[in-house]
Parts: sequence; C-alpha cells; structure tokens
Amino acid sequence: MPDKKPKSEEQKIAQKQYQKKYMSSLETIHYRFPKAKKAIISEAAETAGLSLNAFVDRAVDHEIESVLGKDPTDQN
Repeated sequence: MPDKKPKSEEQKIAQKQYQKKYMSSLETIHYRFPKAKKAIISEAAETAGLSLNAFVDRAVDHEIESVLGKDPTDQN
C-alpha cells in the first residue's frame, strides 16, 4: 500500500471549510431507544450492510413515503 502524503495546509483548510458547510446543512435529532430495541436495530443494520445511522435514515424515508406518499429525498 502506498504511503499517504501529508495534507498541505491549504488542503486542511479546504477540508475544514467543506465539513463546516456540510454540517450546517444537517439537523440533529436525539432519539432514545430501549437497549433491547437498539440491539435489534443494530443487528438489522449490520445484516443489511449499513451503519446504524444509514439504516434508521432509510427506515424513516420508507415510513415518510408510506404515510405521505412523498419521496423524502425530493427537495422540491
């Protein structure tokens, strides 16, 4: 495996700027699961090959589409 080149100061600044812009486009929702439920959600996410966050995000998208008949990824 080739050695990674250290990032230049310009690259570090650009990366921080991008991350700040990206993070400002997100909302945070805190949700509490019973421990047993979190374990089963984590298991399902792992089985699906997804992170826990991606799995919950897809589940929410599916429910929105089911209830509202709207594509939650459509920003219009």
